[in-house]
Amino acid sequence: MGCDIHAHIQYRHKDDCNRRWITLVENFNLWRNYEIFSSLAGVRCKKDVRTKFPKGLPNDTGIDYRMQRLMDDTDAHSKSWATLQEWRDAVEPYAKQEYTMEYQLVTRILEMLENSGCEVRVIYWFDN
Repeated sequence: MGCDIHAHIQYRHKDDCNRRWITLVENFNLWRNYEIFSSLAGVRCKKDVRTKFPKGLPNDTGIDYRMQRLMDDTDAHSKSWATLQEWRDAVEPYAKQEYTMEYQLVTRILEMLENSGCEVRVIYWFDN
């Protein structure tokens, strides 16, 4: 049985007085790459990897009720989130490997949003 990652890309405008997070992409699956999984959350690691993840879900996820139910009703684990810099730090060491284009695309989307004056993050979890 394999392990999958599920992710949401979120942003919020820095000048928004409500400071609410907007989900740009909801519950997308990235290609399995256990080295990246290990770097993001210590999931499926074959060696001793020191990571600051998983750090749990943020209190202000903005994830709707049905998505929360899906996470609660499945074998979701290692729930976490990352800023653009944290995502880069976890993904870039493996950027030259096969099947990492999707991870690099997430990085580019986060960069574009941040360059337009937004705060950004990726919320993610794994299931088996």
